[in-house]
Amino acid sequence: MSDLSFSDAPLTWLFLNVFNALPNIFTALYNYNTWLDWISWDKTTEDKQSLMRFIYYGASIELFFATTVFVFLYTAIAIYHRPLMWKTVTSLETLANTTGRFFCMGRANYGINPDCYYIYTKNFRSLTNYNRLRLSFFL
Repeated sequence: MSDLSFSDAPLTWLFLNVFNALPNIFTALYNYNTWLDWISWDKTTEDKQSLMRFIYYGASIELFFATTVFVFLYTAIAIYHRPLMWKTVTSLETLANTTGRFFCMGRANYGINPDCYYIYTKNFRSLTNYNRLRLSFFL
């Protein structure tokens, strides 16, 4: 990567980072031992250096552009192949519903919001019309 900064030439900087995103992904995956060596943690200099590489890459412009390019490529493929897009939508919806119901059930068990039980079980028959209308905004 060149030493070109955003303030010098913004468009050139943007295109360079976008075009270098895929090689950066493959370099990071190919050299995983240089930035994942800290997992064993023997308090050596190499462990400390690899931890700093991990922290740097996690907060770097390279990771931002690599993630952005990956999302754009996945979106382009999913737009072209519609079943992939629908599978992604249903999977994300399942994940969101499961997470919400998990935390809602925890709140109902501790008595914080007993109405969460009805959201979790979808048992609306035992609710009054007022509570059914009030809870319908959460579903």
